[in-house]
Order: sequence, then C-alpha cells, then structure tokens
Amino acid sequence: MAYDAPSAATFKARFTPVFDAVPDLTVEGALTRAARLVDASWPEGDFAEARMLAAAHDLTTEGLGTSPEAQAMNAGGQIKRQEAAGHKIEFFAPASGADIGSDVPAEFAGSRYGAKFYALLRRVKGGPLTVAAAGYPCSGAAYDCEPGGFNWRFR
Repeated sequence: MAYDAPSAATFKARFTPVFDAVPDLTVEGALTRAARLVDASWPEGDFAEARMLAAAHDLTTEGLGTSPEAQAMNAGGQIKRQEAAGHKIEFFAPASGADIGSDVPAEFAGSRYGAKFYALLRRVKGGPLTVAAAGYPCSGAAYDCEPGGFNWRFR
C-alpha cells in the first residue's frame, strides 16, 4: 500500500519554527533518508509522523534548526559557562540516553525527535511475533521450535 509521503512544507508546518530557516531541499533530503526507516509497512496513521520525526532527528543531529540539541551540535557539544559583567553564556551538551530515557538507544538519543521516533518504532514494530508452526519448517535450533507447535520469531 502506498501512502502520501510528507513534503518539506508539511514538515515545516509540523515543526515550526524550529526548521523554518532550513532550505526545502535539505528537508527533502532528510525525508528521503527517513524513507529508508519508515516504509509502507507502517500503519497509515503513523507513517507520516514517523517519517517526519526521523527526518527531524537527522536534521537536528546535523546541527540544523534552532532546537537546543542542534545548537549543542554546533557548539561542539561541550558545556561551558562564561560570566562577565552580569552576562552569562552557556553551551548545552547534546542529550544523552540518560537525559531522554534510559531505554533509548544511542542512535536515537541525540534529540527529542529521535526519542519520540524510537517510542513510535517500538509501539509499531517492536515485540515478539508468534507464528503457528503448522506447515512451517523448523531448523531444530532450541530457539526455533517450541513444544506445542509454535515458532517464536522476533521482529
């Protein structure tokens, strides 16, 4: 089944004002890369949101946009604090798995968009899939065939 892929305009409307200054061609490139993670096997109701979250995470980790995570990428990800004449300047460190949630893998922990994408990914694609074994060949490996006629497969 084919769904309507989100456009740069749809993406910018969803994440305004964070990515407003990012060129449309750059956003389209991020959406194209996100298509490798989010294809038509996703439920229609989650398809566009997942693709846009994956693209937003990609752009953020490249230092694009105005989010604190993107600013931290541009600042080298170091926490620094300078004070002079009552003015303070602070660079934020990129978010870590501990900041966002301990179950978020490193590749998605660099931004809040990655953490949201990962939560959606787990809801839609995670967990075991049980398949009845009738007519399904087993390899004989301990994990492949269970007594009672079920094969346990994980996605």
